[in-house]
Amino acid sequence: MKKKLHKLLQPVWMLCLMGGLFVSVKTNAQNYALKMDNTSDAVMFDNVALSPGSSWTAEMWVKRTAQSSFSTLIDGATSKFTLETWAANNAWTYKVGFSKKGSGDQAFNYIVPLNVWTHLAYVCNGTSVSLYVNGVLTGTVSQAIDLPLKGFGLLGNPNEAPMALLDEVRYWKGVRTAAEIVANMNKSVDISSPNLIGYWYFDDRATKITDLSASGLNGTNSGCT
Repeated sequence: MKKKLHKLLQPVWMLCLMGGLFVSVKTNAQNYALKMDNTSDAVMFDNVALSPGSSWTAEMWVKRTAQSSFSTLIDGATSKFTLETWAANNAWTYKVGFSKKGSGDQAFNYIVPLNVWTHLAYVCNGTSVSLYVNGVLTGTVSQAIDLPLKGFGLLGNPNEAPMALLDEVRYWKGVRTAAEIVANMNKSVDISSPNLIGYWYFDDRATKITDLSASGLNGTNSGCT
């Protein structure tokens, strides 16, 4: 599936001087994504005072650019989302999953294809976590986790950033339905949307990464482009 937010240029109105008069004309502005192509690339959140509760939804566009055993998409104090997940037989499965720290890794039966924009949505109802791929339910694991709130990628021992591009990351309080995911995944959302508690679309391309939601969960960019 194409990631429309990056395949299309968004219109922007500008004032231009023509014949001595200022007139408004429409031009195009390119959207950007967060690119992690080194295991030490990461964005660490400056403030983690957010309390999303036990039911939440995390959605994002991902473009996996290379196969790698370094796999953390979003890290947290007690949990993380993984693009490629460690298996029980001490081997990488390359499947999307998550980890509850101290309780092991969980993998869904889905591998993100290389060089294809793919929409992922993790949905936790307080007792289990479900994965939606491009708006379609792909699997459910009967284990709840906290919403990861440390940052994108992972810096530590070891460094575990994925080889991937990440964009339009949204955190919601509560469970989003499949219909809600599908209705909004190919467009930007209103930053005042009810229950939106985190929203990063990375167009600032700066050292400081801005959370557009009211939570103000901004981050410091370390190596990502």
